[in-house]
Amino acid sequence: MKTIITPEQRFAEKIIHQTYENTPYANHFNETGLFDDFYTPFIRSFEQDLSALLHSIPSIDLAINFEKIMIRCLISLKEELINLSIKTLITDLYEKKKSGQIQGETKEERYHDYHRSLQTKDVFIELFNKYPVLIYLIEGKMKTKLQLISDVLNRLLADLLPVQSMLGVSQMLLEDIQFSMGDSHNNGQTVLILTISGRKIVYKPHTLSPEKSFYTLLNWVQSKGELRVPLKGANIISCGEYGWQEFIPYQECRSTEEVTDYYYRIGVLLALFKILKCSDIHYENIISNGEYPVVIDLETLLTHEPQGEKSGELMTAFFEELDRSVLGTLLLPQNLEQSPIDFDVSGLLGHGGETSDRVITYQLINPGTDEIRFTPDFFVSESNQNITRLNGETVRAADYLNSMEQGFTDGYQTVEKHKDELIRRIEMFNGTYRQVLRATHIYGRFLEAAGHPGYMRSIEDRNALFSYLREHETEETAAKNLAEIESLMRNDVPYFTAEFSGLHLHAGREICARNYYEYSLKDLLVKRIAEVSMMDCKKQISYIRMSVLSKLDKNWGGRHQENQAEMVNEEKLLHLPASPLDAAIQLGDLLLERAIWNSKRTSCTWLSPNLGREDKLHLGPINDSLYEGAGAVLFLAALAEETGDERYRILARGALGGLEELWPLKEEERTHSVYSGLGSLLYLSYNLSVLWNDQKLYEQYRTYVKMLSDIKLNSETELDWIGGLSGLIVCLLNMYEQEKEEELLVLACRMGEHLFLESRKKTDFLTGFSHGLAGYAYALSFLGKAAGEEKYSEAAKELVAKENSYFRDETGNWRDLRTPEEDQDLVFWCHGAAGIGLARAKMVVLAARTDEELIRDAERALEKVVKDGFEADSNHSLCHGIFGNLDILLVAAGILGDQELLESARRLGDRHLFTLSEEGFRYGLNPSGGLMGFMLGFSGIGYSLLRLQNPVYPSVLSLDVMPYRGVGNEIGHSS
Repeated sequence: MKTIITPEQRFAEKIIHQTYENTPYANHFNETGLFDDFYTPFIRSFEQDLSALLHSIPSIDLAINFEKIMIRCLISLKEELINLSIKTLITDLYEKKKSGQIQGETKEERYHDYHRSLQTKDVFIELFNKYPVLIYLIEGKMKTKLQLISDVLNRLLADLLPVQSMLGVSQMLLEDIQFSMGDSHNNGQTVLILTISGRKIVYKPHTLSPEKSFYTLLNWVQSKGELRVPLKGANIISCGEYGWQEFIPYQECRSTEEVTDYYYRIGVLLALFKILKCSDIHYENIISNGEYPVVIDLETLLTHEPQGEKSGELMTAFFEELDRSVLGTLLLPQNLEQSPIDFDVSGLLGHGGETSDRVITYQLINPGTDEIRFTPDFFVSESNQNITRLNGETVRAADYLNSMEQGFTDGYQTVEKHKDELIRRIEMFNGTYRQVLRATHIYGRFLEAAGHPGYMRSIEDRNALFSYLREHETEETAAKNLAEIESLMRNDVPYFTAEFSGLHLHAGREICARNYYEYSLKDLLVKRIAEVSMMDCKKQISYIRMSVLSKLDKNWGGRHQENQAEMVNEEKLLHLPASPLDAAIQLGDLLLERAIWNSKRTSCTWLSPNLGREDKLHLGPINDSLYEGAGAVLFLAALAEETGDERYRILARGALGGLEELWPLKEEERTHSVYSGLGSLLYLSYNLSVLWNDQKLYEQYRTYVKMLSDIKLNSETELDWIGGLSGLIVCLLNMYEQEKEEELLVLACRMGEHLFLESRKKTDFLTGFSHGLAGYAYALSFLGKAAGEEKYSEAAKELVAKENSYFRDETGNWRDLRTPEEDQDLVFWCHGAAGIGLARAKMVVLAARTDEELIRDAERALEKVVKDGFEADSNHSLCHGIFGNLDILLVAAGILGDQELLESARRLGDRHLFTLSEEGFRYGLNPSGGLMGFMLGFSGIGYSLLRLQNPVYPSVLSLDVMPYRGVGNEIGHSS
């Protein structure tokens, strides 16, 4: 029977048997320990072909530094051959070592024995008989590499005059070629950087019509005369299916004025990219060129909407909002909590040296030994040329946020004012635009997997791997999926395009799917321009601030830092409010404007900075903690009740639905905390059930009581007010006082006994309410009264006495034991006199106003709050700011019947209404932008304003509950 020789085997035979003459450069490589001699026959073959190509170029038109170009091309080829072959060679080495086919006393000797064997014809042919896909890929790489070099040389010859003019040189000497380390497309095509007579120019093997369109738009915008400074782009020579682009060097700024102008220009670019829905301005695609940010890759300037039926779910709507916003451009950090990519790739702030906790890469270790292998490691980002510097120091973008915002506003406003004219001139965008139909890293993962030796044994296995892309295939996507597989089989990343006015999807030069799109890019762009509005401009500026400021290290202190004034002045009330309710309504309207709804408008959320690990902010939908997102729902529900405005009630219902849809309760998240755990859901569902007379929510509340009963208590259980049992005990007892349900008291007693026992062992108490002695004491005091257990009341007195041992007469405050060396004089709910005063005022009432020590503590604490709790540099938050202190004064005035204190609270409240409209919100995390969470952000400020208007709404700081208003047994409440 005749043996069939495959084309791949024939190529391998040719390579190993061919005699190579006049190949002096093939051995001019440093030893890498990565089986160097294996690649030599391929490099010699390539050198012969490349030499013939270079000698065919007429030197009278284009002189070539033959040796430099030859070495550059061969080095690049070797690098690519290593990437293709290394896993297979390592596997083959290990297999032969296991079977005793390699010799040597040391790991180096055994490696060299295997390495030498690769140079023998029999082993060489045997390897490729075993792994025929490898020789297929090597042959393909050699052909496409040579074709790429041939294309660039011949196109350079064809475009000598315009290239010569762009470079400003009289003679054309090709001195160097730099090969891109990025993805290859369309049969090995990649970007190249050529050095010609000392000047660099970029060759792009694809159309430059996006660049041409964008620079036409840029000139049109600048012609309106509304930008403060001019912008610039890279000069281009557009030659149809390829083009030449000016090389943009990295340059530092020379003055703060240039830095200011740089970020103004970033803002203008961001406005234009947002309107166009350009989606790929990451850190490799923008160069800091002195005072000019220059985008060097605009392939994805115009993108289609994702095809296929949309789910209508809230999370889908959330990501669609993100995609349509400034964050979708990738020029800004997305900083998403749930993103699989946890390092910054943005054009603005992406930088080198950032280690991922999620993305795994593989490092090659032990080269030159028989222990050579890949080992997993966390990815570390590489430096690029996108970060601007001044005098050698990296500039902090947040310090120039106002300049960026002004640029964004000016650019956006220019389009908004002249959008009708721009639509009339829409044909300026005629051309071809790349469409990224799957995230590029998905293709990368498939290609990485295909490099495993298991997929080098047959073309069919490789095809089967890539065919996983056909899962969920429809008639509409079948042709596109096949085009993807064809590209991947060639080791290319798939590359699709669409014409500006067309509906077809193109792969390479061919139409791969007719009428793939319902609307053309032209249709979509007209719609995007028509939708430009100043209301959207304001929202996008909020997103800009959220993004940039969420990346900074945070200051948890209550003081507003003067040098950060530019950064924290993020949101203001639209006008000076006539009353606290008027101010609360303005905040409610802001939430109405910014809500993101699912397709049926049954659930909604907002893009918000949320606290994550290590107290870092990440962007995402609001969460279900009372400290942040759930508290915002409570604010909206109370606002609806106070105003009678059905819009706020619908919004609150939608937001509650959003929490249920986006944050399903997980077993590991069932903690006791009322501010961040299961207790948050208990508190929210109970209060809303009372406010809305809602049986379903009441049943949910009962379910949460049962779930809390099932959580085991142990030595790891948190005890303090904000994170653990102290707060939950008071919450349960407040509900018990209103409901008279024995189950609540039993649960409070079980938790109280644990708190009692564990607190007696504790030696590292802090002072204060949220984390300290005041919170423990109030919880035990309340439990002692409710359960009739004297031991809890006595324990509370001991804790009060212990805390009072840290009182300082000279400050009128209790020492902060977290950092005693700093001697902080804090007057907040969480730490210091304000929270202690709240706890003591509550305990005064529990003791029937008979405990002189408690009365004295409450008086001096509240006096301290009025005196020092409202300083000009304080923030506005509930946790450790002005509106938290106002709320405490309201609570204390109400339960103590102190009319003078109530008037002080209202007077101070009126004063700080002015700062909200004139100076903007100062959040509890400094610096921050768009922080809508309850305890640190503007929804908590809004709730405090409502309580200033009408104190009937319960204080969340003391975990009071919504007063029962005659609803009675209609929803299961006891009357």
